[in-house]
Amino acid sequence: MMQSWLLTLAIGVQIFGAPTLKVDAVPAPEWERLFLSERGWIGSDCAYSVPLNRQRVLWLFGDTWVGEICGGKRINAFMVIGNTIAVQEGLDPRSAKVRFVFGPESDGKQTAFVKPPLAMAPSDIGFWFGHGTAVGGRLCLFMSYIKRTEKGGVFGFRTDSSWLAEVSNAAEPPEQWRFTFHQVPFFLSGPERHVSYGAALLREGRWVYIYGVAEDPQTGPLNRGLLVARATANRLSNFEAWMFLHNGRWIKDWKAALPLPVRDIGTEFSVSYLSALRRYVLVYSPSDLAPVIKVRWADKPTGPWSDAFIAYRCPDAEIGREVFCYAAKGHPELSSGNELLVTYATNSFQLKEVLENSRLYFPRFVRLRFSAP
Repeated sequence: MMQSWLLTLAIGVQIFGAPTLKVDAVPAPEWERLFLSERGWIGSDCAYSVPLNRQRVLWLFGDTWVGEICGGKRINAFMVIGNTIAVQEGLDPRSAKVRFVFGPESDGKQTAFVKPPLAMAPSDIGFWFGHGTAVGGRLCLFMSYIKRTEKGGVFGFRTDSSWLAEVSNAAEPPEQWRFTFHQVPFFLSGPERHVSYGAALLREGRWVYIYGVAEDPQTGPLNRGLLVARATANRLSNFEAWMFLHNGRWIKDWKAALPLPVRDIGTEFSVSYLSALRRYVLVYSPSDLAPVIKVRWADKPTGPWSDAFIAYRCPDAEIGREVFCYAAKGHPELSSGNELLVTYATNSFQLKEVLENSRLYFPRFVRLRFSAP
């Protein structure tokens, strides 16, 4: 079992006629140790990161376990439904410090950090984070408002609406942040089509590229395409100025935007530019929950994207038959040169398994190294 956690995967890939590249994938336990805690925040998924400045990184988490870790198990634990955050000071995992932040306590228990600006039904989950970006002291965070469904279980939820939250004083401690909420109009959810934006952001000059997904349930389960929008970095909430990619050109009609054919992509992913490779890298977990991390390449942030290849096989699936992996994404602000630090999430269809194994529902870290063979 220990050998599987030390797995190194080397793959040669031919991209757009360029010389074959070698990809080495190795676990990054030094980063996981940075988030280990015996009490308080003891695990979550999502794990988006947003650089606030050169030495400060914001982590965005989803539903979060709070309690204690004893003998590798979660005890006295309860789940904060919705979201939590952490602020990392320093970029070196050996010396960096991480502080976890919740919302105000209720009945002596922690609550979600960001609460929706609308009346919530008792069964509603609330906000789950998408990606975010910080521009000139202002922080912008994309979020989805999530409701439970009668289906129940691990996937008993649906996205009800899409939101953009702006923080005007992001340089101050998170407890003092002032939020302004905007409902994103570019959202559809129905039996014929689902459209949402904010799953990944890429800042490039004056532009922010906003990536989303389009689903067509009528053509098959989890049949997705990759959407791309563009807006100026300092005016993300000016929705009238957004432009949408359609067959290689930018248009104003978001409903006419044609998704790129990236059919196996999950709902969380990342797009990063690696200067050492002079390529854009799309990192994601496949929509069928196969325990792998996939990577695609492009010369431009708008694609076209290469065929997918498996960069890493997640050994977590060996923990139990009900375990699955998801939400892989890159963190370029914590990477350098020809490397890209990547996280992914683990979970189980059996709640007991998550409580009895603190390695589950905890961000796993992997380092992808790219080189010529």
